[in-house]
Amino acid sequence: MKEKSGLKYILVLPFILIIGIFIYWYLNPSIDNEDFHLQYLLSDPNTNFYQIRNQNISTRKFTYNNEIYSNNTEGYKLTIHSIDFTKLGEKILIVTDYFDKKTKITNLTYKSKNRTYKPVEIFRSNDSIFIYQLSEDPKIDKHLMFKGNRIKK
Repeated sequence: MKEKSGLKYILVLPFILIIGIFIYWYLNPSIDNEDFHLQYLLSDPNTNFYQIRNQNISTRKFTYNNEIYSNNTEGYKLTIHSIDFTKLGEKILIVTDYFDKKTKITNLTYKSKNRTYKPVEIFRSNDSIFIYQLSEDPKIDKHLMFKGNRIKK
């Protein structure tokens, strides 16, 4: 009788291990897409991303260093940071913080060495900024996402 109960455990144990592995893979806290995870963390209205980011960043090396733009008509503030350099180019973070303090949108774009942006295009003119969403379909023109005027520090 004791041999049969031991045999049950030997037969059931592999099934439990396989189910455990699948549950671990499903609930594993590893991050597959770091850009999406960064956007998710910084889109939280309760998070102050200014304290998270290193403020001692080289302004000569990076294109944007805590540039702030405001759009009083539509009620939001844009803050643009260059974060680091990757194989895709300079990683640029665009945070849209609405004045109602309930909504914060974060977008990432990459500036390549030939000064093109993906998947959004940033156009600066004097103290104004325009951010366009680029379409993969050549028939569809770019779409204006955000615009604003620079706030002097």
